[in-house]
Amino acid sequence: MEKKKIIIIGGGTAGASAACLLQTKLGKICDIEILASKKVPIVGVGEATVGNINEFLDACNIHPEQTCLGDARGTIKYSVHLKDWYKDDHSYFTPIGLFAMDYADLYNFRRPLKEYWESWSGLKLGLHGKSPFLKKEHWNSSLPKMWREYAYHIDAELFGKKLLDVAIERGATLRDVKIKDVKIINDDKIDYLTLEDGSRVDADFFVDCSGFNRLIPNACGYTPTKLNEDNKNNRAWATRIDYINREDELPYLSCVECQTMNAGWRWQIGLRDRIGTGYVFSTDYISEEDALQEYIDSFEEGRINPDDCNLIKFNTECYEKQAGTNWITCGLSAGFVEPLESTSIFFMHNNLMAWLSLIKQDKLPKDVQMIGLEAWGVGKEEINHYFDWNEDKIEKYNKYTYDTFVSTINYIGSHYAFNKNNKSKYWKDWATKREKYIKIAEKPMNYQDSHLFFSKPGYSLLLVGNEMGTEVSGWDLSKVFVFPRQQQAYDSGELKTERDLLKDRTMKEENAAIRQHLGRQLHIKYTSDVFIDHAYNIEDQYKWLDIYQDMSEEDIDVAKNYVWDLIR
Repeated sequence: MEKKKIIIIGGGTAGASAACLLQTKLGKICDIEILASKKVPIVGVGEATVGNINEFLDACNIHPEQTCLGDARGTIKYSVHLKDWYKDDHSYFTPIGLFAMDYADLYNFRRPLKEYWESWSGLKLGLHGKSPFLKKEHWNSSLPKMWREYAYHIDAELFGKKLLDVAIERGATLRDVKIKDVKIINDDKIDYLTLEDGSRVDADFFVDCSGFNRLIPNACGYTPTKLNEDNKNNRAWATRIDYINREDELPYLSCVECQTMNAGWRWQIGLRDRIGTGYVFSTDYISEEDALQEYIDSFEEGRINPDDCNLIKFNTECYEKQAGTNWITCGLSAGFVEPLESTSIFFMHNNLMAWLSLIKQDKLPKDVQMIGLEAWGVGKEEINHYFDWNEDKIEKYNKYTYDTFVSTINYIGSHYAFNKNNKSKYWKDWATKREKYIKIAEKPMNYQDSHLFFSKPGYSLLLVGNEMGTEVSGWDLSKVFVFPRQQQAYDSGELKTERDLLKDRTMKEENAAIRQHLGRQLHIKYTSDVFIDHAYNIEDQYKWLDIYQDMSEEDIDVAKNYVWDLIR
């Protein structure tokens, strides 16, 4: 079979991710070539990731922990920490995890908030200052060798370099060239590329990872859809600072700190050797100069050097068409959402995985949630037949990727709209949108749009964090189990919704479902309590890199699936 040719435009985080994944999955049937000019600066977007990065790197057949903690000089991330968002001196979290107490459990059984947050066992590890890695002297116990409910903070430039190196080692080629023109025919089909030296490049498929240059969308004449009607944030000051007391700061920053400011919020992301930090704000409420001064004043005197601060200008926007006849976009070329929930790297990986899922099995990803750690369903095996990419799949892809952007923007907006902190005009104006975002929250809370990135589990966290009680419809919907008696009615559509299923339960079935659900919670709680006693401290997380190689592939698979197996 003659090999097809795929061109990846750009060598930043998105381009490197595309090269590594596609060389791994399609390398036997496609020639993968990366076109990336050293003259074009790399944005290197994203230092914080979400849990799906583990699934992505597993699909690339590389070890996530070695890559992120070692090569990318990263750290473990358990959660986002929303500090003073609801009100002053109040914190809540959006943890990474697989299973925890339901919103309905919290109110129906009147459980304390501390118990709710610690039911997210990954977050519990962070709050106790523990890494997710078992000390080697306890490997002979029945505990898992790692408790995989976490993501990472990474140096995005080092991360991209590692993935690019792996892609090239496996057979991809990299050319230092600059693209001058993208020739489009038949509305959205790429005929060929023209390089700066006048030469022509042909291929069967193209992946646009050109960042804000957005070469293919611009060539097609597309205009991104602005999605900032409510969220006026359009600037960020960003810099890097040293640790003052790493022993104290690193455990604290295992949950990304997002601290409210007068016209936005400040982030702190703890990496292995430094802290990444910045201030996201809106120029409708504060000038760039005043924002910089507020940002400097928010730290100890002298910690922020204004000369080291970079101003980033952005729009919240994305393209409704992120794929065409023989191309897809990936990363910033597809769109941009502010960094509150660490979604930039997720978006690029999700676009790649959605495309692979469609060409491999003609279906879209399912249940790719913020809190999820397994996703996409692409698997580890290579794809050994050339893909079929047609109008039907293009339409599905474009709707799915656009909906993922929009649902993410709505979820981020809910963080702001539910506030009652009265901190400034910026926050008071956001609070006037509360009813609108309650209506938005009702869909996922009622189990609608559960295939998208932020669904019921994600919104539940916001409702708990903002003390919203029974204010949002769907708060009372518990975990849904389809009993054998109900299966036929559910399959036929007689029982259409989750509420229909719950109402159809007998009292005996209701009690059985509650026992099953609460039993899983207790099982995880008791197991994680013991794990905490035998895990490395967060500051010692890198000891894992020295012993990781002593694990067999079977050990690794068992450890990766341990938490998931607890809740099956």
